[in-house]
Amino acid sequence: VFTPVKIAVDNLGRIYVVSKNYNAGIIELTKDGDFNQIFGAAEVEYNFAQIIWRNLSTKAQKERSVSLVPNEYSNICVDDKNFIYACSAYFDSLDSTGKVKKLNALGKNILSETPNLEINRYSKGTYGGAETFVDVYTLGNGIYGLLDNTRGRVFVYNDDGDMLFEFGGKGTRAGTFGTVSAFSYFNSHFYIADSKNSF
Repeated sequence: VFTPVKIAVDNLGRIYVVSKNYNAGIIELTKDGDFNQIFGAAEVEYNFAQIIWRNLSTKAQKERSVSLVPNEYSNICVDDKNFIYACSAYFDSLDSTGKVKKLNALGKNILSETPNLEINRYSKGTYGGAETFVDVYTLGNGIYGLLDNTRGRVFVYNDDGDMLFEFGGKGTRAGTFGTVSAFSYFNSHFYIADSKNSF
């Protein structure tokens, strides 16, 4: 079922859509709304133990085992050079590599392999666990921000994966948030939607 939840448009009028419960990639439409292609699907990676287990398993064991499927994207945006930034909120690992992608027209991730996004290392407070990136936004010049709902923070990186700064947090005092859902950047200001506190 086609259930569009996020949309972005490049300066050529091409429309990029993220559909709910759809993990095959991003849907690209022409400027007239006609289907063009699906691209940028996240790859499923097996660790060494999983590879050994799959090779040693019987057919019945394989049928009963849990299937690994790609994560669906949670949000997308397009920069001024028509590169698509996409983030994924759904995963079960503390390793942040691969949760944000910079896709070219062929759907290939050209973001540096180094974005280790060491959010857990730099974050303060009691909100542990994996990040849930609900939004991504480009600030220009290869700089992009990620909105993490787990900690209510914005993390800003360059194309080399270096974290430039972060701000926000969970709480009730000024400068903190309840449940962040989206953000934008305009005229040197960040605008953040907080669905819990209704602002």
